[in-house]
Amino acid sequence: MANFRARDGPGQNTPNAAYAVAVCGPIGAGKTTVLRALAARYRWDIVSFGDYVRGVADAQGLAAGRSTWQELGARLLADLGPAELVHRVLAAAAPSSAVHLYDGVRHIAVVAELDRRYDHLVVVYIDLPVTHRYARWVTRQRAGDPDASPEGFRRISEQQIERGVAAIRSVADAIIDGRAPMPRLLDHLERLVTERGYPLEGPPGSTKAHL
Repeated sequence: MANFRARDGPGQNTPNAAYAVAVCGPIGAGKTTVLRALAARYRWDIVSFGDYVRGVADAQGLAAGRSTWQELGARLLADLGPAELVHRVLAAAAPSSAVHLYDGVRHIAVVAELDRRYDHLVVVYIDLPVTHRYARWVTRQRAGDPDASPEGFRRISEQQIERGVAAIRSVADAIIDGRAPMPRLLDHLERLVTERGYPLEGPPGSTKAHL
């Protein structure tokens, strides 16, 4: 698994090639914020595993909550396998932009599946000290939410689905400091994808993943 991404590299872009960026990292690292900024800058569509899992939870009548979604996400990955899970997430999101932005990738097996499906995949891992992550996390929680406490944050950070996140760091194309200002982060990522021949502009629907 360690070298499954060895084929990816600059200068391999071909007409109608499929491109993706996966922004990964632990809870509270700022992944979704970075992805939304990329989406706004380049009009790239976000493909969210979290959105899909929450949709499945709603369809099954499960109680809304981080623990419920974490447990369901782990079960879906185990029951469906990475290939079918990615297929369903893609089908639900129906992205049409030249580049697909992936949010909520929490297991290296899913990274491997994305690498198989796309001609070009850039994986970014956001590092951030736990104290900074908790400070960000708590501002997004409702008053009185037990997950907003330090103990609650520690509990959800240690859930099964979260334990695989750190392994993605070893296959990431870039490890970035989440404390950096957003403009600097975006410039760093722009240089990275430009080196890989990614189309920064293009009409919707110009590329498709291998569904």
